[in-house]
Amino acid sequence: MLSEDADEDVRDVAAGALRTIWQGAKDPRVLEALAKAALNDPDEDVRRSAYKALLIVAGVPRDQHLQLLTGGSLAVDPARVQAIVEELR
Repeated sequence: MLSEDADEDVRDVAAGALRTIWQGAKDPRVLEALAKAALNDPDEDVRRSAYKALLIVAGVPRDQHLQLLTGGSLAVDPARVQAIVEELR
């Protein structure tokens, strides 16, 4: 759904679901899917949701986790996305 659904709202919800289900799991398949969406999705909101989800699935300290969940919009940092993906290898 995150990579193939035509509806940006569905892709956005898919990113949020992955964030919730896989938080802190560092699952390579999930991280790669979220990284791809964070960098390449045509919709800015989906890219931002996927980026937040990527950070949470990759594992962040509790205070940052709470800030990500309660904070506003967060711009995608391509360098950080790339660093997370490189850690998988």
